[in-house]
Amino acid sequence: MRLRLGARRLATGLAGLGVLFSIGAVTATPAAASFWNCPDGSSCYYEHEYGGGRMWRAPSCGFFNLGDPNVVNPVFNDRITSINNAGNGDIDLYNWEGRWVHLGTVKKGYWVGRLDGGTNDKVDAIQIAC
Repeated sequence: MRLRLGARRLATGLAGLGVLFSIGAVTATPAAASFWNCPDGSSCYYEHEYGGGRMWRAPSCGFFNLGDPNVVNPVFNDRITSINNAGNGDIDLYNWEGRWVHLGTVKKGYWVGRLDGGTNDKVDAIQIAC
């Protein structure tokens, strides 16, 4: 799976800026830090690319079924296009296909401006490492 990733850095006296690199043949596109309204220590999930649209913030580490209204209300499964992992652990992404299928991982301290076509709007659950 190929994801567009950017490393999070704080420049002294400046707003946070995304420092980008690519994995495989994917070329990353810069995004302004202001798009990512996600507090340090949290992981945030967005409906649109580069932190746009509706956002859901994970309350803690652990497993979250995004299609369960008792966990996320309103539900957020099959809606995630971008992720900011400003939290304290790696995030594993899963799709439900009669069983949980691993789609990829977003490392601690990284963001994904737009999930690739095989992952975009397919995430049904996340597992955040404690």
